[in-house]
Amino acid sequence: MQKTVAITLAGHDASMCILDDYKINTFVQEERLNRKKHSSILDDKLLELLPDKIDDLILVNFYDQWKIDKVLQKVKNVNTIITDDENHHLYHAASGLYLSNFKNATCLVIDGWGTDIKIGEFIGSEVTSIYNSKLEPIYKDVMHNMRDFKFYDPNEIKTNYDLDISDGLSIGIMYGTVSWFLGFGRLEGGKTMGLSAYGGPCNLPNFLCASSVNMNVFTQNRTFNLKNYPEFKGDSFEHRANIAFLAQQAVEEIFIKKIEYIKLNTKCKNIVFSGGCALNILGNSLMKEHYPEYNFFIDPIANDATLSLGAAKYHYYKRTGDTRRESLDSIYLGPEYMIKERVLKWIKQN
Repeated sequence: MQKTVAITLAGHDASMCILDDYKINTFVQEERLNRKKHSSILDDKLLELLPDKIDDLILVNFYDQWKIDKVLQKVKNVNTIITDDENHHLYHAASGLYLSNFKNATCLVIDGWGTDIKIGEFIGSEVTSIYNSKLEPIYKDVMHNMRDFKFYDPNEIKTNYDLDISDGLSIGIMYGTVSWFLGFGRLEGGKTMGLSAYGGPCNLPNFLCASSVNMNVFTQNRTFNLKNYPEFKGDSFEHRANIAFLAQQAVEEIFIKKIEYIKLNTKCKNIVFSGGCALNILGNSLMKEHYPEYNFFIDPIANDATLSLGAAKYHYYKRTGDTRRESLDSIYLGPEYMIKERVLKWIKQN
């Protein structure tokens, strides 16, 4: 039996996935073990779940050697170690694809920051990607690193996929910026989405200009440009709801444009959607409403915690060529415990 283990530390939402051949033995987020929301500290509680013998160990976003060493101290027998800081979106796509029942699907990934990728001399942050069923990229939107003041023409960068280079914020970062401005955390977009239901069209500037975030409204520092647009100031519920409405409207417009791209460039009627923006259920519902002829599968985890599952699945199938899949009845795949007992233990310790 092939034992595959993947751990991700993407700055937030650390997780571990353990496969027995193609089947998921364990998937658990670190926050469930230490009760710290979005935890990503390589907690000992997570490492206690490591099996003694591992065939393939995949470490995603382990930027510091001491973190790698900490894992290896807990593992008695490991055959192969893979470290990967680049294929963030690939693992998002793999997670959604292998959890779906689709044999063939187009995988859409829309993230916030994504991860840095290098294309020739150009380095930027991959924020949107589209893959085919073989997990080969057919489109990427990469956010320009504004510390590099050189202009890059996407038409002059040689790739085997369509490439857009964005000079402003991604749609995911914009949504996080609005969430922070409204008094929520940058990862609390669900609250902004809920608040948007109470807002509506207003006289405030749009958050999109053509198909990009309106950088007259925002700054590269992920804040509102209140100097030029003081009208965004205000604490009334209606005002805040209208700002949330504008953000939601922008996200939904981008969703529709990406599905339209898929429609024009592929013949596949199955679409898998992952990445942080796939948590936006209003946008997901709108896609299905606009394109009823398509079959949609939304990654049930979708945020960066899913990277461990995607990495484990991707490398297992790549190594073995196994074609078997599994569907899940639940996403609660970690260790079992009684909630009451766990809470009482936490209260006693703290």
